[in-house]
Amino acid sequence: NGGSFPTTTTTKSTIPVYSPTLIQVMNEGVLRCGVPINKHGFSSFKKHLNNITTTGEDDREGMSVDLCKAVAASVLGPEYRIELIEVESMTRFTALAGREIDLLLYGDTHTMERDFHEKGTGVGFQFTDPYFYDGLRFAGVPSAVKCADSYNWLGDCSDLKICLMAGSTHQDFLSTKFPPQKLVLTSTHDVYLQDFVAGRCSVIAGEQNLIATTVVRDAGFVGEYAYGTQTLTKEPLAMVTRKNDPNWSDISNWVLRALIHAEKHNITQENAQIKIPGHEIFHAVQAVGNYGEIWER
Repeated sequence: NGGSFPTTTTTKSTIPVYSPTLIQVMNEGVLRCGVPINKHGFSSFKKHLNNITTTGEDDREGMSVDLCKAVAASVLGPEYRIELIEVESMTRFTALAGREIDLLLYGDTHTMERDFHEKGTGVGFQFTDPYFYDGLRFAGVPSAVKCADSYNWLGDCSDLKICLMAGSTHQDFLSTKFPPQKLVLTSTHDVYLQDFVAGRCSVIAGEQNLIATTVVRDAGFVGEYAYGTQTLTKEPLAMVTRKNDPNWSDISNWVLRALIHAEKHNITQENAQIKIPGHEIFHAVQAVGNYGEIWER
């Protein structure tokens, strides 16, 4: 298998407490990861020669995909299998709580509230260390972006409409700054971009990977495009697991830390066989490289 991970913990009464997720993943030989349908840099379909996009299971790329592979390889070894299950902004935590997925890699912000009471499910979740830091910004039609940056929807700004993801920390923040009729909520990143291209909103609100010029142009927007001048929030993005399975949470976090440690010590996908043969993290690094290699892709 992929190394020696603890499958049980022992209480003071010496009764073993098993990790059901780890046992299930090892018994079934597959790790099920919840990923966004199409989120640039996290989980999107590869473009090949002649700008052709293919949509097979093996044609996804991004940080969410690579981290899923890393955890799977660590647990299952070189013959690991993953299943990438598409989740939407309003259903992702429900899918995790309902055990439809083993690991959530949507690009979720770690908040204290979600530790104890995520709004959609009413339960708390466990978050790994952050694997990516970002922040909420505005972008879109230049004049409208200035209005949004000033929190102004009156007078010359009365036509302002802002597209954003439903069920997100962005919605939580912006709902305190703008009346609800100024916010256009969407459940997938594709719809979010389509609404902007179609003119249903003049501004999009999101992290850099969502509002990047290349992403918006690829979606078909051809007009003038500008970024806001403010970063409105801090968003530490982390992997998410169920709170009642601490062993599985520890394993996921350990893999992330090990990938970062591998980068620090220049252990790469190319030299892992020489530097760390037989180490628990070997299969993960061999599968996707260290954290820096994942970042570069």
